[in-house]
Amino acid sequence: MKKLLPYLFAIPVLFFAQSCSKDVISPDGQYQTANITGSWVLSETAENNGSGWSYFNTGLDKGVFSFYSNSSASYEDGYSQLTGNWDIQTLSGGYYDRYGDFHNDVHQSFRIQVQDRYTNNSINLYFDDVVIASGNIIATSYTSRTVTRYIFRRY
Repeated sequence: MKKLLPYLFAIPVLFFAQSCSKDVISPDGQYQTANITGSWVLSETAENNGSGWSYFNTGLDKGVFSFYSNSSASYEDGYSQLTGNWDIQTLSGGYYDRYGDFHNDVHQSFRIQVQDRYTNNSINLYFDDVVIASGNIIATSYTSRTVTRYIFRRY
C-alpha cells in the first residue's frame, strides 16, 4: 500500500496539468489585444476532409500580417500593401477545433479583412475558431465538409 501512495498523489497532478490552458482570455471572455498585436507570418495551411490533413499553399506565406491594438490590420508582401481590420468575437455554437474535432460551446471566431484600394486586391479570411498559444495563432474554419487550418507565427 505504501508503494501506491506516491502514485495516488501524482495521478491527480497529471490530470490537473493536462487541463491547463495556454490561452490568455480576459475576464469578459475576449482575448487580450496584446496577444495578437504585432506582425505575423503564415507558417502552415492544411485542410482535412476526413482523410487526414493535407497541406496546401495559399500564396499568402510570402507576406507579413500586422495586427494593431485599434483593430486595424495590414498585409505586405513586397509588391503591395493591403490595409483593413481584424476582430475576434465570442460566439456560442458548433465549430471544429485545430485538431479537426467538433465542439458545441463558447469559442472565439477570428476575421481579417484587408484590401488595396488602388488595385482592388483583397484578403478576406474568416475563421470559426481561433486559439492564441505559444507564439502562434491557430485558426480553423469549416466549409463543404472540409476543416481548414491556418497557423500564423510571430514575425
